[in-house]
Amino acid sequence: MRLMKEFSKAVNLITAYCLAKVGLQISCYRFDAKGEKVLVVSNSTARSTAENFAAVYGQTQLKALIEIPSDFEVTPEVREEYNVKLSAEELDAIRVAGFISAPPSSSGTTGRSSADRQFVCVNGRPCEFPQVTRLATDLWRRCCRESLAASLLPSRSATSNFPVLLLLLDLPPAKVDVNLSPDKRQLLLQWERPLVMKVKAAILATLLRALGNYVNVDPNCQRNITSLMPSPTVKCTPKTDGKEPCISSPVADTFLSPAVVPTQLSQQPLISTHLTQIPTSPSTPLRKRARSPSDPLSSDIPTKSSLSPDILKSLPTVNTSAYDRHL
Repeated sequence: MRLMKEFSKAVNLITAYCLAKVGLQISCYRFDAKGEKVLVVSNSTARSTAENFAAVYGQTQLKALIEIPSDFEVTPEVREEYNVKLSAEELDAIRVAGFISAPPSSSGTTGRSSADRQFVCVNGRPCEFPQVTRLATDLWRRCCRESLAASLLPSRSATSNFPVLLLLLDLPPAKVDVNLSPDKRQLLLQWERPLVMKVKAAILATLLRALGNYVNVDPNCQRNITSLMPSPTVKCTPKTDGKEPCISSPVADTFLSPAVVPTQLSQQPLISTHLTQIPTSPSTPLRKRARSPSDPLSSDIPTKSSLSPDILKSLPTVNTSAYDRHL
């Protein structure tokens, strides 16, 4: 069990290098029980990161991703949130690139049930950066809820899935210290807050561009979803002073046809007019049931003496000897 866990970690590290290194072919093989060589993961001598992604995970996975643009801007709200005091030249030295899963649409969600395809590379070195991966996952889930709400679709598993993520971060080497662990996967960054700020701005710009103009998302990707979704109930006020009732829901004209608006519902005939009337004779009034504690319905049951002889002949003969034996 431990051997498989360590093998999975090794494959994950090699996969990160296969995605990040452009123009360098990397292949990983293993030997099965029969001694045959089996390919585990490999990239190609690609000229871009997108081609590496297609070589490792296939074209289907690549089509479900959106590229993080390089022409994003850090909004004043994000800058104020992190309170970064670096100059414009120093911020330009921090570069963010990569890919992230597109928000889900009506065809289905594009996330995964685990974070097995989330990679972060700093200056070309795969590393562990949980603060950035948690930030990217949280922003992606929020924008997923925005996309599903705008399409009037249920949220489904938008709050539990993980996006496919590849972040390629570059900053001056003097600001990075890699000598923290033997595997060099834990880094000490002097510009950690500015780096996280630019990552958030880049992911927000990417997701907002993917969502389109029909959704208005603020810098925290939080929005009052009820402003886009129709109200499930329509409240009507009764008639007062001979005036027509008003509808308090702004979507009443969209979801109520003219035949069922409240002003005409009051003019519809009663349901009792459509029921078949049972004719009754005024000479034979209905007899009320007389109930008593001992036999509440005794007066409604006809006795044998009140029946006509023809009806008595048609009645079957019942043998009550077996019944009387148990009394």
